[in-house]
Amino acid sequence: MRYFLIAACYIDAIEEPFDPNKEYSQWNELPDLLLEEIFSYLTVQERYYASLVCSRWRDIFYLPGVWKNFIVKDKTLTRQKYNYYSGWQNVLDHLKTQQCLCRVGKYIKGLTLRPEYCFNNLFQFMSLLSWCIEQNDHIQETQDYAGIGLKIKTFDYIFPCNMAYSDDPESIKLFGTGGSMLVSLKRLMSNIRCLKVLKLTDLMLERYEAKHLLDEVLETNAMNLKILHLINVTNTHCPIMHVGVFLNLQTLVITPQNIDDDILQLIADGNLRHLCLYQNRYSPAGDGISACSAKAWESVKKGNPNLKVHLSIDSDSPDAEIYKN
Repeated sequence: MRYFLIAACYIDAIEEPFDPNKEYSQWNELPDLLLEEIFSYLTVQERYYASLVCSRWRDIFYLPGVWKNFIVKDKTLTRQKYNYYSGWQNVLDHLKTQQCLCRVGKYIKGLTLRPEYCFNNLFQFMSLLSWCIEQNDHIQETQDYAGIGLKIKTFDYIFPCNMAYSDDPESIKLFGTGGSMLVSLKRLMSNIRCLKVLKLTDLMLERYEAKHLLDEVLETNAMNLKILHLINVTNTHCPIMHVGVFLNLQTLVITPQNIDDDILQLIADGNLRHLCLYQNRYSPAGDGISACSAKAWESVKKGNPNLKVHLSIDSDSPDAEIYKN
C-alpha cells in the first residue's frame, strides 16, 4: 500500500456577510490597459493572489504588459527547505522558475536583480535564465524556450556590498561580488542581445576583474546601448575604458574612481549627451580619487560642446565630498 502526502496552500481571507443592499466597487470592470498597469506593480506572488479573485483578473495575469518588468529578490520563485544546520531556508524552486520563464519569459523587457543575502538563489536564477536564452539557438529542438529573454532591453543589478548589521557609517563593511557570481553575471549580460539600458551598482570588484567586466556586453551591444550606469565598479582608482567605445551611448553615470583623462578623450570624440559623476555612501573618500586634468576637460568641451556634465552625491556621511577638479 502506498501513502501520498498532499500539501495544501491556504490563503488568509476574511469572509464578509452577504448584504444585498451593499454597493460593491466595480474593479472587475476596469479597462484592460489600466488593470495591466496595476498588475505590473505587484510582485509575482501578489499577481498570483490577485488572479484568483475573478476570471477577468485571471486573464489579466497573462497579458504581456504585466510582465514587462521582472524584479528578482531573495524570495522570488523560491520554496522552503529545511537545513539541519540553519533551519528553514528559502531556496530557488527550479521547476517553478523554469515554468514561469517558459510562460512569461518572452514578455520581459526590464530585468532587475536585487539580492539581499541569498546570493546562491540569485546565482542559480541567472544561470537558469542564461541557459533558457541560449536554447533559442536550438529553437527547432526546444520550442518551449522560444523567445525567452529576447526582448530584455533594461538590466539593473544592485549588489548589497555592505555586510554590516547596522547603518552606522563607522561600521560599514564592504564586500564585492566576484568568483562564480561574476561569471554568471557576465554570462547573462552576454546573452542579452538588444540591451539599451545597463545599470550596475556597488559591484566592488578587484581591478583585474573590473577591466574585463564589459567585454561581452561590448561584443554584443556596442551599437545598442543608450544608457549606462556604473556605480562603484571598484573601490579604488580603476578606469573602465569600455564606456568610451559604445558608439550610440547618450547617458553615462559613473563614479569618479572609474574615469580618467583617456576616457574623457574618448567622450570628446563621441556623441555622449549627459555625463553624471555620481557618488554614494560607499564611494571612496576624496583622497582616494584621482581628478582628471583641466586639459582633458577642455578637450571634452571643444570636441563635444553639447555634452552636459552633472555632479551628484547620495550620502549622509560627513566625509562625503562632491567630486571637483
